[in-house]
Amino acid sequence: MIRRLTKRYRRWRHTRGFGIHSPFAFSLISDWLRPGSVYGMYGDSDITEAADRIEQDEGIGGRERRRLIRRGKTLLRLLGATHPRTLWLAPGLPATLTAAAAAGGYRVPGRLCDDWRKAMMLVLGGENALYGAELMRWIAQPGQRSLLLFDAPEGVAEHLYAAMPDGLMLLGRRAAFLTRRKGMRKLKYTVSL
Repeated sequence: MIRRLTKRYRRWRHTRGFGIHSPFAFSLISDWLRPGSVYGMYGDSDITEAADRIEQDEGIGGRERRRLIRRGKTLLRLLGATHPRTLWLAPGLPATLTAAAAAGGYRVPGRLCDDWRKAMMLVLGGENALYGAELMRWIAQPGQRSLLLFDAPEGVAEHLYAAMPDGLMLLGRRAAFLTRRKGMRKLKYTVSL
């Protein structure tokens, strides 16, 4: 019980930028992921419209709709912060993530990759996504690479973090963001993504 409360407290603190000592991680969290309630991004309305369409077509509830919107906004903000040259979205992801990629400028065929091995940022989700040795080799390759995981099986993010030679991992309850930065020592923070 106390361990769970401590974990929640640390996640809350780090989500607001408190206790983050890396300037890159602090900027990523405070300027991009949690910029404040008064700032919005241009693609936020596209993400909300995609969630509305999913709500009408599939009949999802309010909590699931809010989760889809939050994930789409998280992807849009991470695209704005990291500026990957190419992006790969796993098949079967919700339309809110596709809308976020399009709003981030990744609807052009040259920037939206067909082959995940050539992409500089991957977005994966669920039990059926590709996890394993090939993905560990991808994240360990030189160059700036980013990986956003949603609903990954237990321990996958930790194994990928162990395979990275340098970089940052932001770990949430159901999501994780891993990014490589040359010359940065390995850092891991628990946040709410």
